[in-house]
Amino acid sequence: MTGQTRLSPLLASFAFVLLLLSLVGCAEKEDTPTYHVCDPALVATGRTVECATLTVPENWAQPGGNSVILELVIVRAVAPMSGLPPVIYLHGGPGGSVLEDLAEALNSPIGKELVAQDQDWIFFDQRGTGKAIPRLDCGPVVLNDSGPASEAEVGKLIECGEMFQKKGIDLGQYHSRNVALDIQEIRKAVGAKQFDLYGLSYGTRVAATTLLHQPQGLRAIVYDSPWPPEAKWTEPGPAWVSREARELLRFCERQPRCLAQFPNLEQKLEKTVRAWLESGNFDDREKARRLALFLTESVYDAARVENLPRDIDRITRGNLAPLIAFEHSDAGYSDGLHMAVMCNEELPFEQSKRVLANGKGDQLAEAVAITMSRYSEACPAFRPSVPPRSEQSPVRSDIPVLFMAAGIDAGCPAELSVDAVKRYRNGRLLLFPYTTHQLSLNNSCARQSARKFLRDPEKFRRWVCADPKAKPPTFSKRKF
Repeated sequence: MTGQTRLSPLLASFAFVLLLLSLVGCAEKEDTPTYHVCDPALVATGRTVECATLTVPENWAQPGGNSVILELVIVRAVAPMSGLPPVIYLHGGPGGSVLEDLAEALNSPIGKELVAQDQDWIFFDQRGTGKAIPRLDCGPVVLNDSGPASEAEVGKLIECGEMFQKKGIDLGQYHSRNVALDIQEIRKAVGAKQFDLYGLSYGTRVAATTLLHQPQGLRAIVYDSPWPPEAKWTEPGPAWVSREARELLRFCERQPRCLAQFPNLEQKLEKTVRAWLESGNFDDREKARRLALFLTESVYDAARVENLPRDIDRITRGNLAPLIAFEHSDAGYSDGLHMAVMCNEELPFEQSKRVLANGKGDQLAEAVAITMSRYSEACPAFRPSVPPRSEQSPVRSDIPVLFMAAGIDAGCPAELSVDAVKRYRNGRLLLFPYTTHQLSLNNSCARQSARKFLRDPEKFRRWVCADPKAKPPTFSKRKF
């Protein structure tokens, strides 16, 4: 006897099976969320909320490396309907957030008419943004969806990207494909077998990526202001901004009161911008760049739309107060994340020389093209990679999807949805001709429709509102 214990063949086989099961259990084990006390503002809404953090790999292919910490807020349904899964909300951007203003949203019409009425909703700031750790923010940078406002802002972005790389952050891991993996981890962490997605703007791009790569358990999607993967931004973007701004000024011309107060606005604006662009004066070029940011932001926002004729009239008279606000504007984005996504997901499929070429012949588009073309100048600092060509291929699916597109939207034009929905066998399109970006914020009919769809996606067929088309925007009667 050696003192070594020997197992019979049967016991040895049983032990081997137990070992395999333990290994499988380790492989399938997900991180569990760490729950904590919610922010007092959320508690004060009177809604039932639960708050937690969830740790995920920065690089899903290397789970032993850096980590990303996601903040989760679960809003329980007011009157839960049996059998409905939770909705995971995907905010816009790239680089936006949702958690900071969530309490305010729950107290608004969105919270009272749509969010967590029939089913639980789960909110989180996507990796790199908001309350996620690390947060890839570059501080005061003048940037919105028109791109960096000047060469100086490009320099700030380059310094920022290099700083994050020195800290060991892999900027090549901050894109929609990894957010889709994060979503699946959230689903598992909260114990949901099925889930729905509600995506806004860039969030619809994340939702489409989830549908393409990580659809496990996905029951239905609402695309609010859709941005399909096949769309390009910087190449057609300047013309879209010009088109929407001009259309709004033409709405003013069709309203006698607005026309009487602000005649010939489109022509006056063209003349003003042409003079700026043709001037050799640095300050004049700066005015054109600020106008680009101003127009892009204005056509997104219903409140800014109301004041657009008044603001344009002031600008053409030499009063640049409406542009001053954009001297220090960052659109609320985490700039580093915005650039990481743009440089690793969108811009590899676009060419900056085409951006400038496409803006020629249209003064407004040319002003926007100047700033949009600067995106690519900062990209080397954000570890640009070439994503698979499939990342800009149209998505085809049988999963029920509701497209809700705004008729006034330079960032996510309605024609993108009109084309994309054709490839969704169970896709439905609702077009709101006179509504601006983010329909859930601006339109009660959109909120009602989204809620009706999520109750029973398979049976949703038509409008649920008496007047879905609404009316053209009206403009402020206040004089300047």
